[in-house]
Amino acid sequence: MAEYLPLFPLNSVVFPGETLRLYIFEPRYKQLINECNEQGSTFGIPPVMDNQIVNIFTEVELKQIDRTYEGGEMDIHVKGIRRAKILQYDEVAPGKLYPGGEISWLDSDERGNPELQKIVFDLFVELNNALGFRRVELSELPKLHSFSIGHQVGLTSEQECKLLGMDSESGRLSFLRDHLRKILPTIKKQERNKVKAKMNGHFKDAQHPDY
Repeated sequence: MAEYLPLFPLNSVVFPGETLRLYIFEPRYKQLINECNEQGSTFGIPPVMDNQIVNIFTEVELKQIDRTYEGGEMDIHVKGIRRAKILQYDEVAPGKLYPGGEISWLDSDERGNPELQKIVFDLFVELNNALGFRRVELSELPKLHSFSIGHQVGLTSEQECKLLGMDSESGRLSFLRDHLRKILPTIKKQERNKVKAKMNGHFKDAQHPDY
């Protein structure tokens, strides 16, 4: 059965479980956030790609209003809850300033394959090592979920939308595995070239000793 949900289109993908900070300044979204704060209600953040609303999105809850400015602008943070699909989008919801739409909730099979999860984890560690990022500990493996690293593996916005639209964790992990296997050789080559360039620059003024 379709439900009606306030919507806040954004030029980025929000995943379930993700925490996001937002600056609210438009009157229509001030109204939206104030209502959510007063009523304890939720809203959806559909991605906008090429000036088009993507119909698969994440419902979010308002966790906190961190600051309210003199003009009513707000710093807030929200957390993604679950995925949904827009059935009908209204640029202006009835009686409101902000957008809304009829939506349906999407089911998701979260039973990821442990072996596949370990493969993705190892590839993720390899990527972090290649880029010189923080060390990822084995203790973090049980917490690994496709959405928890979705923004950290070099996906394009279109690929992030595709990941969000997949209905099973195993399918999403397979997608990330294939993506990481594809980009890792290029990343490693680029990083090696950066090191070589840095070393060449460091030693460019060195003089050969006279024998």
